[in-house]
Amino acid sequence: EHAVDLDSARGWTDIVVVEEGIYFVRRTPDGETLGFYDFATGDAETLADLPGAGNMNLAVTPDREAVLFESVAREESDVVLVRGI
Repeated sequence: EHAVDLDSARGWTDIVVVEEGIYFVRRTPDGETLGFYDFATGDAETLADLPGAGNMNLAVTPDREAVLFESVAREESDVVLVRGI
């Protein structure tokens, strides 16, 4: 049996389920990271640090080549694209 700890996810906007696995945001005292849990292997890996991530609203492109999320540095929000994941 395999499991991934999603306790640090603030809600459903911090995870995206795709055919191959789950993209998720892990919150730690040092900041947020983007992770991926692979259904086939049962392994979870960190893909990238997400500086200034704030509230997520995470999205993954259909080809799995990019992840989009909100970056909240001020009252205004910016959208950030992470390529080559």
